[in-house]
Amino acid sequence: MPKNPQSQSDIRPLKRFWRRLTKPPASVIEPDRRRLSRLLSTALILMSAFMITALLVMQVVPQAQLYSGGGDLLTGGTTLVLMLASYALNRAGHYTPAALLAVVAPQASVYGGTILVWTGRAPYYDVGDVNLLVYTVVPILFASMLVSLQALLALILLNAGTMILIQSFFDHIAL
Repeated sequence: MPKNPQSQSDIRPLKRFWRRLTKPPASVIEPDRRRLSRLLSTALILMSAFMITALLVMQVVPQAQLYSGGGDLLTGGTTLVLMLASYALNRAGHYTPAALLAVVAPQASVYGGTILVWTGRAPYYDVGDVNLLVYTVVPILFASMLVSLQALLALILLNAGTMILIQSFFDHIAL
């Protein structure tokens, strides 16, 4: 099927804009590092767009406000700021710190949300609910694409240590 030249010209500016948003800096010359940098930029742009949409919905839709309890804006907003900082680091050519921050930000958001639940500030969960901790696997899977095996192992150990540490602050929680 022949391609429509008009639709091709309509899409071209969008492609150029997307390439500019995700293009690794010139200082990154290794092909593998360039690919990882582009992957990280793409993931951060998509996750940030999702976070912005979710935060706006929570502020506009009355049913979302009823279930958010106010803490979601704090954890979501903090995560968004950290992801944007990670994007800026990556665009500046600092891939490793950017990748680590991109992995730690959603991880911290999960723990922040869990603490909100455990302190009773998230009305849609029972106070002793630990189900949010299931989401800690997502940043670990994300990290497996972006960081070295040593950093991934450190993240897994940090994750386990954090679970044990925060449990010690809440007597009513048993993991």
